[in-house]
Amino acid sequence: MTANPNWREIKDHLEKYSGDSPNDRPDIECRVFKMKLDQLPKDFKEETFFKRYTAALHRIEFQKRGLPHAHILLWKKIPISDHNIQTSLEKTNRSPGCFFRNNRIATTKRKNSSLVL
Repeated sequence: MTANPNWREIKDHLEKYSGDSPNDRPDIECRVFKMKLDQLPKDFKEETFFKRYTAALHRIEFQKRGLPHAHILLWKKIPISDHNIQTSLEKTNRSPGCFFRNNRIATTKRKNSSLVL
């Protein structure tokens, strides 16, 4: 999410109170950005954009020209099965059934239809 100096809330405030350019009032830009950023997790929780998530992380940074932006990371709960694990291991490794764990090569063995490491 990146702040936009052309957001309606910023333009309305500047027309009403000063007439300055949005770049002359970074405090207004940051305040509106923070309000919209605070609303975004509420929209995520109401499943407006995505299905339910289990955790979220965001980081706010400022661009060179001064506009704030946020990097947002969402963790979604995915049902895990042996098939999903085996498929993802085969996609990420050259040799199926082998993967790295704690900087060592580990292999998967099936025992009682569950994955044993």
